[in-house]
Amino acid sequence: MTTTVSEQLDESKEISLWECLHDGSLDEVSSDLMARSLTLVVDVPYHWEFYQLPSDTRFRIVLEGTRTVEALRFEPWPGQRDIPRTTPWEEAEKQRQFDYSMGRLESTDWSEFVSQVQAEEGYEILHAALKIESQSALLLRLEVLSYPNSTFRELCLQAERLRVFVGPERELSLEEFLKFGNAYWEEFSARAAKLKGST
Repeated sequence: MTTTVSEQLDESKEISLWECLHDGSLDEVSSDLMARSLTLVVDVPYHWEFYQLPSDTRFRIVLEGTRTVEALRFEPWPGQRDIPRTTPWEEAEKQRQFDYSMGRLESTDWSEFVSQVQAEEGYEILHAALKIESQSALLLRLEVLSYPNSTFRELCLQAERLRVFVGPERELSLEEFLKFGNAYWEEFSARAAKLKGST
């Protein structure tokens, strides 16, 4: 069952941004220390195609009143074991999840991470969620992976406000942003159901 936008916004926990940013690429990260702002530029080509927007369209996610910016890396648990190829998928997945739960996240150098993004390492967004902690505090969490070298980072970005732009000038409210992302996947699900029904 699909969660509606209003239900997502009513959640006191995390608001998933999966529909908006999943499989998008993090193209740029920039900061204005004087203004206490951080800007993430994200390319999600299937949204631009769906909405018939120019291919150079990008999301600009602007965090204002930034308080914390962290880039964490995953350190695997040394006790994890190799999973034989003959292992059933369910059993292998259970083992992978257990091994992952035994690992930990370690802090890395933020400036180094930004320089890697600027060097076009191609960080793809695997997970994105927003937690509104109060009227003046929010936490944006992104999990990203650079496929050229399999570098994983979890970004934890705490700020006072979040603003989202499509292209250079069009600003979306959080509700509009969620609806923007949901529309593609609703259409995708409808097409998949139609194809399944025709077979």
